[in-house]
Amino acid sequence: MTAGQKMTTGDNKPNIISIAGRSGSGKTTFLEKVISYLKKRGYRLGIIKHAHCGVDIDKKGKDSWRHKNAGAAATLVISPGLISMVKDYEAPDSFNRKYNSDGSKADTINKKSCQNRQDAIENSHELIEKESDIVQNESAIIEGVKHYLCDMDIIIVEGFKYASLPKFEIFRVDAGHDIPLFLDDRNLVAFITDSDYQTGCPIFGLDDAEAVADLIEKRYILTS
Repeated sequence: MTAGQKMTTGDNKPNIISIAGRSGSGKTTFLEKVISYLKKRGYRLGIIKHAHCGVDIDKKGKDSWRHKNAGAAATLVISPGLISMVKDYEAPDSFNRKYNSDGSKADTINKKSCQNRQDAIENSHELIEKESDIVQNESAIIEGVKHYLCDMDIIIVEGFKYASLPKFEIFRVDAGHDIPLFLDDRNLVAFITDSDYQTGCPIFGLDDAEAVADLIEKRYILTS
C-alpha cells in the first residue's frame, strides 16, 4: 500500500482525533508540522478549531490560517453561535473563462454567466457562516459539524479538549503549567512532551512531529 492510499472499512468516514493541551503548550505549532507531513503523503486533512471570542477567519497569523497554510484541505472554526469554514474547491471550467477589460465575457455576455462566475468565486473558498444552536457540549458540537468535513481523510480537532475523542496531549515545561491534563484519561493515545512525566501510552518529544504523523497515518487514516 502506497502513501495516500487508504484501507477502507466500508463506510469510509474519516476518523476524528484531538490535539489537546494547556494554553501555550504549542499545539498549533506542532499541528502545523503534522499537517505538513501528512499533506506530503497525499492526504486531505480537515481541521476543527474552537474560538472562544468570535471568528476572524482566514486572517494571516491566526491559528486557522496557520492550519490552512500548513496544508490542511479545510479549516472549520467554531465560536458561540457561528461556524466558519475555508475549504479547497475545484472550480468549474466557467471559473477560468476569459473576460474583456470591461468585465464582459470574451465570447458572449449575459447576466447569467456573470452570476455563475461570481458564484464560482464565492464557492472557491466555500466560506460558510451560519447561526448555530448546537448544545454547548463539546462532543455534541463535534458530532454536529463533522459532516462538513466528510470528504477528508482525517479530521483533527484543536481546542475542544474535553470532547470524547482520541487525544494527543502536548505538554511543554516552560509553558508555565505544573502538570499535564490527561495522563489518566482513557482517551489519551499519545503524550508529546519535553518533561519527565510518564504514562502508559506512546511518548514523543516536541520535535517528533513526523513520528506522530506516522502513528496517525497507521492508526487513524489507513484504517478509516
